[in-house]
Amino acid sequence: MRSPRAAILAQACLLALAAGTSYSQELAPGATREPGPRRLAVFICGSISPGPTDVFALMRSSLAQSLCLSVNKQPKTAAEIGAEIAAHELYVREKAEELVAAEVLKRTDDGRYLASFLAMDAGDYAELRTLSREAGPPMADLIRQRLPDLQAAYLRTPVARAGFSWDESLWPVVGVMLCMRGTWRALQMPIPDPPQRPDGGWYWLGGFEATADAGPSLGAGLNVTGGRVLEYGFLWLTGASGRPALQQESINVLDAIADGATTAPGLQAALGASRDGALAALQPLLRDGLVIADGERLSLAFPVYRQEDSDILTPVLDALAQELARGIMLPRLQVIGDSLHARGYGHLGEPYVRLLRWWMESPMHEEALRLLAERKVLPPVPSPLPATFGLIAWVRGLPLMASGL
Repeated sequence: MRSPRAAILAQACLLALAAGTSYSQELAPGATREPGPRRLAVFICGSISPGPTDVFALMRSSLAQSLCLSVNKQPKTAAEIGAEIAAHELYVREKAEELVAAEVLKRTDDGRYLASFLAMDAGDYAELRTLSREAGPPMADLIRQRLPDLQAAYLRTPVARAGFSWDESLWPVVGVMLCMRGTWRALQMPIPDPPQRPDGGWYWLGGFEATADAGPSLGAGLNVTGGRVLEYGFLWLTGASGRPALQQESINVLDAIADGATTAPGLQAALGASRDGALAALQPLLRDGLVIADGERLSLAFPVYRQEDSDILTPVLDALAQELARGIMLPRLQVIGDSLHARGYGHLGEPYVRLLRWWMESPMHEEALRLLAERKVLPPVPSPLPATFGLIAWVRGLPLMASGL
């Protein structure tokens, strides 16, 4: 059985904006919400089941979304829910029972329904997001002030000596190694192990009521995939696209080159493939610029971080991350977490308070990175993204890439 900890996607949550029929509007104080559907953006922290059951599919209908938002704070009967979301009681009960079976909702002793996950009203989400984003300007100012120290450390690394410039490494170093991995280590607020779900997955489910302005302006994350020799990380940015996907066959080739197979015969031997098969696997990587051929010699076109790189960079990153996390981020995260009960979500308990704090780190990073890009501290993001943009690799267990989760 897989361990719950191994199931956590430490680098990012999976997010799906379920299809709906309308946007909701934030209510003025004392106003009454008009009956009708509400739209819910759903995220998962963990690993969904590889089987036929898909919680995203279950949450795709506007009925399911509206139902969950209706009972996100107070338990209600099927009739009460139907009156609120303008749906027939029979259909509400049928969908609610499906959601109970998937542990998305729970049924109270008196037959009412209540959300078992954090589904935030638009007003609550907007207020907490605004509070979170207030951390962005001081974070950006501090990062800009300390950037020369980080650059000086980077230029001493084997990665820099191998020819990977500071400018091309700025996004992964600042966006991933500092803002994500470094501050996660500094905050020391691990996500609770996710529960095993009826579909076989291990995950926490959450979401927020979707409005026209609810989405992030600039998000950054790291999608990690492992090879036999190295782990590979792909920096992603909200709104940036165009990078070709990296398949397992390609990872096998990259692993072989990283492990010393720097010629076509060596690659063939490492892959256990025919010469034609090895060359066929290599061609897409040459075409996309992930592998460089210099005569007969093959090399990776992106940096591989090893122990010496970590020994140089990690102390500098961690010192700055401590200032960011303890001086700027943590006070705001504590206020955000403490407000959960006051906003009506207290029935969810401590695990969801910790999850909300972790979730609300993202707007802090978004705003800090947006400002750094706006001020031209970070270089422009190419469009479309080349395959090598923000792509890094590292040896397993490297302190530099530890998450603290």
